[in-house]
Amino acid sequence: MKKIHFKGPFRGFSAGNETVFRLQDAWSGGIYLWTIAYMEGFLTYYVGETGRSFAQRMTEHARDYLSGLYRIYDPVSFAKGVKILLWEGMWKRGTSERMSEFLERFPEPGPQILQLLETMRIFIATLDAEKRIRQRIEAGIAHHLQMMPGLVGQF
Repeated sequence: MKKIHFKGPFRGFSAGNETVFRLQDAWSGGIYLWTIAYMEGFLTYYVGETGRSFAQRMTEHARDYLSGLYRIYDPVSFAKGVKILLWEGMWKRGTSERMSEFLERFPEPGPQILQLLETMRIFIATLDAEKRIRQRIEAGIAHHLQMMPGLVGQF
């Protein structure tokens, strides 16, 4: 049985010393959680794993948000645990031709995306394990959270 320990919360996408990019562990791989501060705890939005460094993976995520690949939610509502979809993304098959629509619908998408990313608080757990083990841990955490009642499972 593998035990993992999450460190955080850290900011992932903002300037300052508390970002994931400034951690010694930023150059390790493992499991990570994207969360938002909610009430007296955190709501998990995304569970991920990486064999590359956390810094590399967070850079890829930021790039994919800024390019319209990922879903974009209203940042003010999202910070309150409410998902109001502004853009459905281009990650599904057959949607990559939507770049012109992305640019037309959001003449200034940067501020909304940056504000959305600013709401994220990231927890990391370094883990030196083969890909399949990381994926199974990632899936187990995600499944556990999805089975939780109420907003925890829905978010």
